[in-house]
Amino acid sequence: MVTKSTLIKKLAGTEPAPSVVKDQQNVNDIIKQMTAKHLKTEGDYDLIYQYFEGGSLRDICERLFDFCIDNIELKTDSEKKQFTSSPITILSRGTSDCKCYALFVAGVLDAMKRAGASDIDWCFRFASYNLFDLDPHHVFVVVNKKTDDIWIDPVLGTFDYHYGYWHKRDRRPQDK
Repeated sequence: MVTKSTLIKKLAGTEPAPSVVKDQQNVNDIIKQMTAKHLKTEGDYDLIYQYFEGGSLRDICERLFDFCIDNIELKTDSEKKQFTSSPITILSRGTSDCKCYALFVAGVLDAMKRAGASDIDWCFRFASYNLFDLDPHHVFVVVNKKTDDIWIDPVLGTFDYHYGYWHKRDRRPQDK
């Protein structure tokens, strides 16, 4: 199993600064910032994806989930300041909220896809758990939603747990 320190060493020299979405941000600002951060850090994830390869796609997804649970403590951002971070910042800080968990998982999966794993189709799922609120307040990664429908949400603490929501927005960086 890969260690956090191994990945930090591999990422040495990459950009460590987190991005603050902005004051008075809204859901669309957060979605835009997440897709921008994902695209900006693609090269970073190209350096580390191979540490999560091996076995079936479900095995890979579970390995990513377990890594997040074991190495990155859940810490929610304040309402005033929402952050998106590069992988070295996420790992060095050792804490994350749902946005950075999703960025880390999606970053690794997308790097695998760029390296030739054509069976990976993923999206960010922005979910609302309030019937009367269309704006999502949570994000996680869904893999192969039309076939395997694997949910990777370390916030929930159980791999592939399908926690019900009322509203959703699925986004991939290329969808913008």
